[in-house]
Amino acid sequence: MRRGHETIQKKGIAYEQLGQYEKAIAAQKKALLLNPNYLHSLFRLGSAYRAVAQYEEAIAAFKKVIHLNPNFLPAHIGLAASYSLADKEEKAHAEAKEVLRINTKFSVDGLFAKDFRFTCYKGDQKDVYINALHKAGLK
Repeated sequence: MRRGHETIQKKGIAYEQLGQYEKAIAAQKKALLLNPNYLHSLFRLGSAYRAVAQYEEAIAAFKKVIHLNPNFLPAHIGLAASYSLADKEEKAHAEAKEVLRINTKFSVDGLFAKDFRFTCYKGDQKDVYINALHKAGLK
């Protein structure tokens, strides 16, 4: 049986996949009330914030994930993209180096083909994300 915060987190993912980012943010915040350090809700919260151009909030969420799990690659990727979108180029490039430290074979194309956390991005959101990662120095 799934714990309450996990069920709410999954609803948040569903909202995110439907492009209902404000509902996704609300769901992840609710999950975090039940489990404040739930890594997956923190990550999805950062992703939803980035999707609605709330970059400082996205950055804070991804940093908290990294504090909890320093080698959680998806959070480093999300942080690099968020820095890039927030025009914090130097920090974006530094975070891109962290991505490559963790996975020397990282590729943007591979990310969207293989990682379920990123396959939900479609259309404009996917293009914005890809461009942000390229701007950060990732190929």
